[in-house]
Amino acid sequence: MRYHHPSLSGAVLWLWLRFGIFSGKSLRRVVYDHFESPGTKTYTEGEVRSMMMATGFEDLVMLQVFSPGDLLLNRPLRPASSSLYRLAWRLYPRALVKKMGRRWGLFLLISARKPGNIEGPRTIG
Repeated sequence: MRYHHPSLSGAVLWLWLRFGIFSGKSLRRVVYDHFESPGTKTYTEGEVRSMMMATGFEDLVMLQVFSPGDLLLNRPLRPASSSLYRLAWRLYPRALVKKMGRRWGLFLLISARKPGNIEGPRTIG
């Protein structure tokens, strides 16, 4: 799994609105600095394909996954969120995002095969 760029995800979108739009930071920089853990990166499908092919993987299949985070389904935690965020959460156009945003999901799930790796899973120890 890789985080998808760009994403309509509530977490990423809200982070950019909070930390990037007025500071001039790119969406990627805001994600890197503020999303989940420091250093988080996002990738386009083309970037993931290039990385996988460069390391010898074949039969690459990618699936964009639209998550609960993309729809802001989880209520904001009161102590950790501002009143402006809570208002925006209530007004978030979930129906429109659900209808229009499937191509912009937060997750890219990847399946691939490495040639010559015919062994099954190994047990270590």
